[in-house]
Amino acid sequence: MVKKEKLTYSIVILSALSLIKSKFEKAGLELDTRYMDYFEECPRCGNTFKIYRQEVKDAATVSAFLNMEQQKGIAYCLCKKCVQEMSIFTAKRDAEITENRIFEKIHDLRRSKKPTRADIQLEKRMLQKIYGF
Repeated sequence: MVKKEKLTYSIVILSALSLIKSKFEKAGLELDTRYMDYFEECPRCGNTFKIYRQEVKDAATVSAFLNMEQQKGIAYCLCKKCVQEMSIFTAKRDAEITENRIFEKIHDLRRSKKPTRADIQLEKRMLQKIYGF
């Protein structure tokens, strides 16, 4: 990875990230923020965020997915357009696209094998525990 200057976010995004990070830590899991820190694209649509003085201006939400193989969560932001377009009907496809775009940029986060149904269920249960629903 080429050395890039670390991106910053609004206080709303940083507060949400802090909350997510503490929830992952309470669950005994690391939260990897490298994608948020150094990559200027929305991982769902691939469009470049609007950035002014290293601050991402159009990030609408922060989220994370689990990679239980590595015992860590991977944090990312989505742009406002993607958040508006998402629905329960596109969630699985959105998740796969988002994960793959992140893995293309940060290769060491890539899974060594395709997750099984049991792996996916475990990750879902862990996320439910972490997020409290």
